[in-house]
Amino acid sequence: MNQIPEPQDPSDTRRLLTAVGLSIAVMLVWTWLFPPPPPPPPTSGDGSTAASVATPATPTGASPASVAAASADALKDVAEETKTLVASSGHELVVTNRDGQVQAWDLTEAQYRKASGPDARALRMVEPPSAGQQRGVFLPPRVELSLDGKETALPYALSVDGESVVARAKDSASGVEIERVFKPGAAPYTFEVTLRLRNSSARAVPYEVGALLRGAQKDSEASTGLLALFAPPVHLFEGVCQTAESLERQTLDVVASNVASDDASDKPTFSNGVRWAGVDNRYFLTAFVPDAQGIERCEYAVGGAAARVTPDQMTSEFRYLSTRVALPGGEVAAGQTVERTFTLYGGPKKLDALESMTPSLDAAVDFGWLSTLALPMLKVMQWFYGLLPNWGVAIILLTVLVKLLTLPLTVSQNRSMAGMKALAPKVEEIKKRYPSEPMRANQEVMELYKANGVNPLSGCLPMLLMMPVYFALYKTIYSAVELYHAELGGWITDLSAADPYFVLPLVLGAAMFVQTRMTPSGGDPVQQKIMQTFMPVLFTAMMLFLPSGLVVYILANTLLGILQQHYQNGLAAAAPKVEVVDGVGRRG
Repeated sequence: MNQIPEPQDPSDTRRLLTAVGLSIAVMLVWTWLFPPPPPPPPTSGDGSTAASVATPATPTGASPASVAAASADALKDVAEETKTLVASSGHELVVTNRDGQVQAWDLTEAQYRKASGPDARALRMVEPPSAGQQRGVFLPPRVELSLDGKETALPYALSVDGESVVARAKDSASGVEIERVFKPGAAPYTFEVTLRLRNSSARAVPYEVGALLRGAQKDSEASTGLLALFAPPVHLFEGVCQTAESLERQTLDVVASNVASDDASDKPTFSNGVRWAGVDNRYFLTAFVPDAQGIERCEYAVGGAAARVTPDQMTSEFRYLSTRVALPGGEVAAGQTVERTFTLYGGPKKLDALESMTPSLDAAVDFGWLSTLALPMLKVMQWFYGLLPNWGVAIILLTVLVKLLTLPLTVSQNRSMAGMKALAPKVEEIKKRYPSEPMRANQEVMELYKANGVNPLSGCLPMLLMMPVYFALYKTIYSAVELYHAELGGWITDLSAADPYFVLPLVLGAAMFVQTRMTPSGGDPVQQKIMQTFMPVLFTAMMLFLPSGLVVYILANTLLGILQQHYQNGLAAAAPKVEVVDGVGRRG
């Protein structure tokens, strides 16, 4: 006879939660006593932590550091002039004459402004590198050009032509006239960059073109400690590259490790049908979308040299991540013109904006393996916001909806737990009756459950089925850029930041304390005390520094659980006492 598995004790779920809580507590104490080591110090004067890879737009035999230094020297005496291009979709692009490139990118929508009223100012999402930087930022994306194997480092003349900013220069060595035209793109948060090359010489001139996306990460803002398990830091930068198979996403630390690896398969270089590439963090993205000729490859690198940041622009608190894109080049025939048009994205990772791109950039919103559940939840939350324009209210309504949808599973679980609690004395009698025959005892217990219509698996199965749903809801809330600077009301002015006065976490702790007191208990009184006291304190401590949007979700879920438990306790009190039937049909 096969051994019948040991039936689930009514307190199994309680023990599981206790174990999870104790494990989290141990991790918290361990992280406090033994904090992770700081990032490795720079190994070269440019702040690099790993060697960078060569790029198509870099002259053969020249390192990125030497090219950056040469470009800076060539342009250091140029009097700077800028032109600002305003897009109707709530963003502005600043172009500099120094090298005819993007200098800054501002988000002007009310959600991203740093203050309200007359002091309101746009969020400078992209800004040039500076030794005085105080926060992690995106560095200006670059469209790079080499003529005759030499990268162009020229001052440009800027002009405004209708809705476009035009930068013009001439490379005297090759005789090629260069024109860069910046204009608002068709999709939100995009600009089109047209690179026009006119060859006035009597010979063909080969050219190479590429793009560089960059981020300056301040490591104190990008901690990957224990709290990052619950809400990854906003300013943790990643390289992103959409290939034909999947989105390749790597953090700065992972890139540094892979570049330094001796295994060629670890190198962060991708050439299998690359569609777009960029650098992102939790809420924002800078990306490059090619023209019809596509992308030959993209590759990640770390360090100031690879990111074209000169030593005088660096600070020891920052590290630099870059994604370099290699594009098909060609040549400009004598007397002919070549024109290439690319798209730059710089803005929040709003799903509708990303989906409006061709190709779609929606994979930049990182829901992981829960995307099948999280994406519909995000759509529903956006719909609730359309009805009642408050993201805190939208979170609460989404939590209520998920609670209602999972209610049948919860009811089934509670019924099973109540039935097993009622049979607990009989189970103990059976175990005492057959102390040396565990197989016989298990068989008797299973017959007891069957006679009383109790399925021990239905106590844990609903919980297992609900866990992906609640994890997906959690992932949806902390990944939604809609919560960035979104007000709940009162003292909560940013649902993506922690409660400044810890009010919501403390209210959550009190609510969890009430809920544990209302939940029927049984088994070991020590475990009961841990559940009723330690767990609320632990969860309160964890919530103190997490985004208030997440605390709103967990608080709403806890309050709904209290209401449900109150209702079920009332039903249990009013129900007649059930007569237990033993495994052979006798009344007990």
